[in-house]
Amino acid sequence: MNIAVLSDIHGNLEAFVSVLNDMYSENIDSIINLGDTVGYGAEPDKCLDILMFFCGEKVALPGEMSDSVNRYKGKCTTAVAGNHDWGVIGKLPEGWFNQTALKALKWTEKTLSIRHINFLKSLPLIDKNNNILTVHSSPIHPEEFYYITNSSHAYKALMSSGEQIVLVGHSHIPGIFVLRGENISNGVLYEHQIKGDERLLVNVGSVGQPRDGDPRASYAIFNTDNKTIKITRVDYDIDTASSKIKDAGIPVRYAERLKWGF
Repeated sequence: MNIAVLSDIHGNLEAFVSVLNDMYSENIDSIINLGDTVGYGAEPDKCLDILMFFCGEKVALPGEMSDSVNRYKGKCTTAVAGNHDWGVIGKLPEGWFNQTALKALKWTEKTLSIRHINFLKSLPLIDKNNNILTVHSSPIHPEEFYYITNSSHAYKALMSSGEQIVLVGHSHIPGIFVLRGENISNGVLYEHQIKGDERLLVNVGSVGQPRDGDPRASYAIFNTDNKTIKITRVDYDIDTASSKIKDAGIPVRYAERLKWGF
């Protein structure tokens, strides 16, 4: 079975739909979403509608989305909340965000419906299933939204949990860390086949706001049969996504950084 693991869509519909089309070519069977579907981008409502549809909610989608979306109806097996999701439902104080991010967050709040808000409120911070832990940031105090940016962080996160695989997002920087016994890989991998009792921490990157210098959308594919996981990059219409952010009146930095992947 092929599982697509998505994170940090951030209201970027162009990136989201391009990833969905790529998923079809990869014969994806189910979806895990690691949070932050909203924030920064100009279409958080549409992105949430799609995610809700995947999670089995009754949602009326625009006709032009049907081909990309209908094949994954009810296929989202796990969805957790991120810090921006928590921000728009009032679970994080405004002071938690910098002023530019807060402006984007306030715009997002006005765009979402009660139905969207209630869905975000229903999402857990962490999920454990089939020896896989899913969380937006870190299994260590997930409500604090700590970043995992190096092997030391990854080691501590893995040692705090009992699952073989820990899936995270949040930093928008993809990479795979491998723990063998007490030793964790120093270099960051982008594809790996699990051997023996190895344990993995996988940051799947960001669909809608990559920050590793590669502007392409990022997500991960986990093949449960051969135990391989890989980071996949997908081109999308950055100019359109950027223009929508500017036209919406969202701080322009979130439009400009799409082109550079920072």
